[in-house]
Amino acid sequence: PIEQKEEFMKFINERVAESKKKQREAKQARKKAIEEMSPESKAAFENMRFYKFYPVQTPDIPDISNVKVP
Repeated sequence: PIEQKEEFMKFINERVAESKKKQREAKQARKKAIEEMSPESKAAFENMRFYKFYPVQTPDIPDISNVKVP
């Protein structure tokens, strides 16, 4: 089991290194894409806002409380 543990740890370390490398490359690609944007789209990208929408129960909406997940 000890030699299997060492092989397993080596395998895990290789997988972790691969995933970290992929994440690093993806991050660099995102940064490069942002750098290559036109100034207008870059400003729009930096000033982008996201809004959450929470629906409110009103009288004209049918009651869905019996089919909702608790």
